[in-house]
Amino acid sequence: MRMHPIIIASLLAASPVAAQSVSEKTGINALVGASPSTADFVTEAAISDMFEIQSSKLAAERSDEPTKAFANRMITDHEKTTAEMKAMVQGGKVQATQPTALDSAHQSKLDTLKGLQGDAFTKQYHSDQVKAHKDAVDLFQRYGKGGDNQDLKAWASKTQPALDYHLKMAQDLDK
Repeated sequence: MRMHPIIIASLLAASPVAAQSVSEKTGINALVGASPSTADFVTEAAISDMFEIQSSKLAAERSDEPTKAFANRMITDHEKTTAEMKAMVQGGKVQATQPTALDSAHQSKLDTLKGLQGDAFTKQYHSDQVKAHKDAVDLFQRYGKGGDNQDLKAWASKTQPALDYHLKMAQDLDK
């Protein structure tokens, strides 16, 4: 996909509505493989963890047994990564602010899930989990390779294999 230079310049020059940079929020960084800034990485990773935990709590109540087992694993693992990142931020190793609520895109996905039951819920949850973990693997890979905070970069690289495994588990739910 080739974007016109004026469009790219406009996207990069626009002031971000949230604490996240426009190039990360619009997907330009992911498209070109650029590393997110530390602030963007912390924001995206925290929102991803919150979505994983909240959507998985719903799945643990509403879904079939294999999905419940997966959901419980997601809750445990993502609560752990949330705590680890929070410790780095609060300990001063990472200068960034962790968001305390989902962004509108993830809130919308969660609201959709809340309105579903049975097979429709399970199918949507599976789909959301595959997409969320593909995005997380990409985010952690990019920051692990090119991040500007050494502690966070090491943590991203250490955490990424678990996200790779989560992605495989999510993909295997529909088999």
